[in-house]
Amino acid sequence: MGSQIARYDLATRSWLSARVLPRAGATAMAGDEQGTAVAYGTAIYRSGIDFSGEILLGNTTSSIESLFFDGNLLIAIHSQGTTGRITIFDRTSGTQLSTVSRIGNPIFTALRRIRIGFMASRL
Repeated sequence: MGSQIARYDLATRSWLSARVLPRAGATAMAGDEQGTAVAYGTAIYRSGIDFSGEILLGNTTSSIESLFFDGNLLIAIHSQGTTGRITIFDRTSGTQLSTVSRIGNPIFTALRRIRIGFMASRL
């Protein structure tokens, strides 16, 4: 059985039914009205908003810590040691468009903080 995602409706102040991911071990997730992306280590899977129709979208060289959608782009944040990486994919085709690596760059710390704030606002 996969991991569960608890959902809460702020308007009604009530818990909704949990969503179950297809497998355990998710390391990052992003979602919007078009669908979801879930990372399991270095692999990213794309699916519908209800996690149906999952397909492998792409892979990175190290475990993914954060995922973001920006229009038709999927942005993956991952690092290895002190080297932080941002890899950008086409969210539909899975084509890897770009990878940027930096050693000790504060942008990765800032992006992690943004992710935490974003995820808290989505709860």
